[in-house]
Amino acid sequence: MRRLLPALVLALVVPWAPVVVTSGAPAEARSASKIQSDLTGWTGEELAGGRTAGTVVRRGRVFLKSPATTTRIDGTTYDVGLSLLRRTGASTKPPSLGHVAATTSRRPSNSPSTSKPGKVARAGGAVLDVPRYSQMVHEGHYPQWGNGGEAWCSPTSVSMVLGYYDALPKEKDYSWVPEGHTAPWVDHGARMTYDHGYDGTGNWSFNVAYAARLVGRADVSRLPDLRAVERLVADGVPVIISIAFGAGELSGAPISSSNGHLLVVVGFTADGDVVVNDPAADSPAGVRRTYDRAQLERAWLDASTGTAYVLRD
Repeated sequence: MRRLLPALVLALVVPWAPVVVTSGAPAEARSASKIQSDLTGWTGEELAGGRTAGTVVRRGRVFLKSPATTTRIDGTTYDVGLSLLRRTGASTKPPSLGHVAATTSRRPSNSPSTSKPGKVARAGGAVLDVPRYSQMVHEGHYPQWGNGGEAWCSPTSVSMVLGYYDALPKEKDYSWVPEGHTAPWVDHGARMTYDHGYDGTGNWSFNVAYAARLVGRADVSRLPDLRAVERLVADGVPVIISIAFGAGELSGAPISSSNGHLLVVVGFTADGDVVVNDPAADSPAGVRRTYDRAQLERAWLDASTGTAYVLRD
């Protein structure tokens, strides 16, 4: 699942900003405005407990979306600032900021043409050794955090990439999950990324904020095409992408359609087709798939304007 930007809003994320506060202290957004204006005309994204951006939020994760107008990106400057808070008289260490990121991009007026095979394909193809986890084996797990199954594509994808970097949470962190649950770190990831305001685990910022605390660096980004993904894969970086597709639009997918889904790009064939770990498979054995380049690129760029989670160790 994923958070949809309103169709008439520019594909502008200012910021989908993970704020990693290593002490666990909250963070306060002091920004999300043009330098020459205040918050007038801006819409704060609803957060847990009905709060909006510009207030203290849980686990230090803050984000805004663009104003519901056709404001131009060109020539516009945005000022991003944060304040870290702790209680007066607290004896704990001062809070620290690990990383903050902002992304801006323009939604194209037309569907772009399919990109030509890039760096990995020209080298004969390659596939990263990313572990395979299925979201579907968690069907019915923890209704208070989305009930598993089709709702957990995002934390399952994040868990696969964390596993690739040997950065999964420690066993004590998911010891509350009953014995017999396959890949209990996925249950933990769903708990950690669940957005009570959104009522789901597909909040892009929450997912990368969770991942960043484990892997070191994680961003929500916008990439222009699959050639950009190939460059990352060539550097040993698997990429999680946000897609949507209708019936017959993604051949070989384990589900017939989706209005919002995340999966991991783990490689490319010599012909330029895309090797993925698709968590929607019924079991881990079916997670590794190869998708047609044109179909997957269209499902990605048309649905989310190239939204991707990029995790690095």
